[in-house]
Amino acid sequence: MGLLFFIRLVIPVEFGISITIPSTEIMPTIFHFLRYQLFNINHLSITIGKLLVVIVLLGAGHKLFHFIRKNVILLRYIRSKNIKKQNWKMPNHKRINFSYIKTARVNSPAVYGIKNPFILLPKDMSFSDKEFNYITFHELTHYQKGDTLFTFLFELLTCFYWWNPLLFLFKKQMNKIIELRVDNELLKTLNPEQYIEYNVVK
Repeated sequence: MGLLFFIRLVIPVEFGISITIPSTEIMPTIFHFLRYQLFNINHLSITIGKLLVVIVLLGAGHKLFHFIRKNVILLRYIRSKNIKKQNWKMPNHKRINFSYIKTARVNSPAVYGIKNPFILLPKDMSFSDKEFNYITFHELTHYQKGDTLFTFLFELLTCFYWWNPLLFLFKKQMNKIIELRVDNELLKTLNPEQYIEYNVVK
């Protein structure tokens, strides 16, 4: 369902199988409201609809600029640390090359990167070796399942649909589903004692 919702936002067109419901009251009223003329600029009529389109585009440009800027700054920060890569064997026996760094830029562990994963750990938090292992397994499972790519694309999509509150509600629920899916994947590979320890760390 999440994938269908995502595709529908990316391709906002009507298909042949769409069912059109006639409206004789609500839609005509909205249509006339949007066509209401506010003022003219050099013989160009500015309506409420056109003004809303300009606001949406300006908001999207602002969001997109900050999204790109944030990722560029984070990427430069990571690369400036010259971190050595590590190779870990996951519970599903697959091996992954990754790097990790402690930084004040995050409040909780997170994974960043589509091709080369970086695990970001809070600078003011200390972890035992066992806690670090569980955190690493959790974050790398996100990477294995393609969550870093999905999150990147979804954040990009919110730049254009910043005006839609339903998108942010959907995003919140999807984050919960993604976390539950990772926990379920680890449950398949950890024994009961390990899973209890994992939940304590989490």
